[in-house]
Amino acid sequence: MNDFLIYLPLENFMAQWFRHRHGGSPYTVRLVRGSVESKRLKALLDVPPSGFVPAPPPQGCVPVAIPSFPAKDPRQFNYVSPQGINALVETLRDLFDLELHDYYVKTYIKGSRIDYMIEAWMELHGIEFNDTNYNSVKKRLDRVRKKIYVKRHRDKEKGAGSGV
Repeated sequence: MNDFLIYLPLENFMAQWFRHRHGGSPYTVRLVRGSVESKRLKALLDVPPSGFVPAPPPQGCVPVAIPSFPAKDPRQFNYVSPQGINALVETLRDLFDLELHDYYVKTYIKGSRIDYMIEAWMELHGIEFNDTNYNSVKKRLDRVRKKIYVKRHRDKEKGAGSGV
């Protein structure tokens, strides 16, 4: 049986990470059973609308095989709406950020060079090292760190301002 596919528009570094996370295939990605992505896809799958004609695969998108789920046979449930594709991509971005920040928290020592840590993380997660990928990963890490710092700072101000 031929696979039913969906196509995810991912940045180059994110596509490399996603492929590596699910076995490293340079072709169609087969989701790991029980993964967050697999569960999210299962929730988003639907029967194609009547009269739906699949568009040709977009350039630069990552093909993902729709796995067979006990309650959702891919011969019937093989459609994900554009909003569903966006939700799945956003899930991947969140997972990427979580993995990157988790590695940062576990390995970074204050005062050491963060670029070596990022290069090592990229190598461990199958992301080709080049300036574009490095800068994209570093920018994502900076945004996550800033978001966490701002939240902690706000929480401290709330606690200090309560006047116990």
